[in-house]
Amino acid sequence: MEENWEPYLRERFIDPGYTHAKIHQDLFSLDQQIYLTPNFDEIFENFVISETGGQVTVKRYSDSSVHNFLRDDRQHIIKVHGSVNHPEELIFTHHDYARARVKHSAFYSVLDACLLSHTFFIVGCGVSDPDLALLMENHRFNFPLSRPHYLVTSSRISPDMTQSLKSNRNLKCLTYNSREGHKELNESIEELAEMLDVARSLPTGA
Repeated sequence: MEENWEPYLRERFIDPGYTHAKIHQDLFSLDQQIYLTPNFDEIFENFVISETGGQVTVKRYSDSSVHNFLRDDRQHIIKVHGSVNHPEELIFTHHDYARARVKHSAFYSVLDACLLSHTFFIVGCGVSDPDLALLMENHRFNFPLSRPHYLVTSSRISPDMTQSLKSNRNLKCLTYNSREGHKELNESIEELAEMLDVARSLPTGA
């Protein structure tokens, strides 16, 4: 699209003035310290900023200080594919993936470390995403005895794919029925948030 690319992105992702959906509220209610998002729109971070009075750090994969999210005690949103407001850095094609992995290899080392120290709860990310596939496959075979990570996906996923994801990416699938606008997904995340609140209220070691 050449010179039409940036105006197209603005027309599709910025000009409509999209507001958050219920799924954004539900994910925020999990009250996590780190949110990694491949989405290059800014709907989720705008919602979180408004909810927290700006008490959240938003970084792109290309930021020199992005690695601080592993050690800071603030809440972080990490844009692993860039932001629509910086279209020259968007990771959109296979060429973009390859370029980012070379130019920003340190960021991917940080993600590798994060896979070892945290449990990933993946929502709304397809299994064909090249970034996710490579990260998970490298982690699976470099650290075969690591605890699993979790992928929330439609119950329409095939048993063969479920087994492949477990064997090759150390991903356990949590399935839900996607009818009625993903109602079951929203309800499940609400229930998870309630369970987390209860667990956090228990005395240490309980």
